Amino acid sequence: YFFMRLLLYIGTVFVLLLPLFGQQRYNSVVEIKDEWTDYTSFQKDEMVSFCDFLFKEKYYERCLLTSFQFLYRFPNDPLRPALLYPIARCYEELENYSLAHRYYQQVMKLEDENSKTHRASKYRDIYIDLLSGNSKKIISTTRSSNDPYILTFRGYAFLKQLQWGRARTTFILAKEKFNHPHYLSLIHI
Repeated sequence: YFFMRLLLYIGTVFVLLLPLFGQQRYNSVVEIKDEWTDYTSFQKDEMVSFCDFLFKEKYYERCLLTSFQFLYRFPNDPLRPALLYPIARCYEELENYSLAHRYYQQVMKLEDENSKTHRASKYRDIYIDLLSGNSKKIISTTRSSNDPYILTFRGYAFLKQLQWGRARTTFILAKEKFNHPHYLSLIHI
């Protein structure tokens, strides 16, 4: 009987003291916001890292799902353009060129023209036009460009249209614009 009362007493004290040790007490709303910000920042970093992993391992559908989840959870995040680019790349790898084109266009609208992401999106967008057989579009939209990469795409578009002379001239111009040993060795005319 004494032992039962002692266990009941210890159990009651334990239950009453449990809330004191179980959860952290917040003194203000600011403390809650700070802790939540740390949590969401970690969560964002993990999602971006996971998207990179999925793309590198060629799990394109899963990468798309995770990227869209990120954009849904953090719609105004500065990383938005950085996640739209892998979305476009996934669609490109899945050979859904119309959706890839749409997302490359979104990246180009959000990014400064001199940024690496904007240029990479522009090059990939032209590349999927080449894959899709849109040679006429490439030739018309790249008419005034002096960018050696774009000139190379233009040369391939001329090749697809069997315009050998114009292709050769464009490749020579691209080679001159590159003026780098690596690229000079890749372009054989």
